[in-house]
Amino acid sequence: MPYHGGHELMVKLSTLLHLHGDPILRQGEPAQGTNDRGTNQQREVHISYRDKAAITFLLDFLRRTPSLRLVPGACSHFDGLVNISCFRALQVLEIKKVPVGFIRGFQSLRPQLKTLICKKSLISLNEVLVHCGGDLLNAPSAWPHLKNVDFSYNGIVQLDNSVKLLPAVKILNLSHNNIHTAQDDNESLCNWQYLSDVQHLNVGFNQMDCIPVPLAQVGLITFQNMTTLLLKNNNLQNLKGLQAFSKLRFLDVSFNCIASLSELTPLAFLHDLISLNLQGNPVVFCPFYRRATIACLYPIPRVEPIKIDEKPLDSEEQVLLGRNVYPVSMLSYIPETPLPHPRVRAIRKVATEDLPESSESQEESDSNA
Repeated sequence: MPYHGGHELMVKLSTLLHLHGDPILRQGEPAQGTNDRGTNQQREVHISYRDKAAITFLLDFLRRTPSLRLVPGACSHFDGLVNISCFRALQVLEIKKVPVGFIRGFQSLRPQLKTLICKKSLISLNEVLVHCGGDLLNAPSAWPHLKNVDFSYNGIVQLDNSVKLLPAVKILNLSHNNIHTAQDDNESLCNWQYLSDVQHLNVGFNQMDCIPVPLAQVGLITFQNMTTLLLKNNNLQNLKGLQAFSKLRFLDVSFNCIASLSELTPLAFLHDLISLNLQGNPVVFCPFYRRATIACLYPIPRVEPIKIDEKPLDSEEQVLLGRNVYPVSMLSYIPETPLPHPRVRAIRKVATEDLPESSESQEESDSNA
């Protein structure tokens, strides 16, 4: 049926993008689409020859648009699927309050997307990572260039194995969901191992009862690249399994259920930790809480100042650093990366050669005794 006034809208949009579309193509601002009724229904549009230039320009503009934000329009319901496959150069996609099941075209964008944001749009990870929303795929395929994923403010209840389809992800935000973790649920905990290359992980405001690592596999599963772990507002009672995150620099476990100072001992495994937040836990009411916490940290001073509960350590507190930690080898004081100075290399060589001899002499003295 004829769509009266459609060509006027098209010409106005074309003119507007001619004048102000450059920031969108330069990734300064994302193009914004809505799920209005008119965009979902297919109509027979009568156009004149003079409108073809506007159509050609709009089609070319869509194909070159690098970022897109999809939000609800004025209508209160959906009349059909939204197809985003025409955005062939898309690298950043943001979806808010639009169910991904009503969006088609994920499959064609999967090889090129670098940032994907879905808020209040899904109830499981595989809904978008495996099935690609409205594409309804059943053959899992990787998202090779997706580095920044934000699935916060959704209804996700567990981390399923679809996360293994994110080999390049560096920043993952799963906060404000309903994710559960428990030490007796090894099957779901094992899925977290697929995040071993993630650098920044936010799982705050969920229902997690434990650090997401099976205790039986703590030595096997490591997160060597993760520097930031945000676990605030969960149900943690201890920090068991934290040793798998040995490269952490920023740890936030505020507003959990940690009540005993003895539960802080795993902090000694975090050699590079410079920021720790324990606010809102019952443990903060223990006598000498701050001093006891400092004594549980790795004993080697950092280059950057250490902060506990957003407050830097003063000179008196620096002396307490690692006081309760088991003595470490002197090799820990020598940098892992070889230094050009020959004396440093000589010290490391001597220290390495002396270790077996000292242990043998200790065994001989014990046997003689």
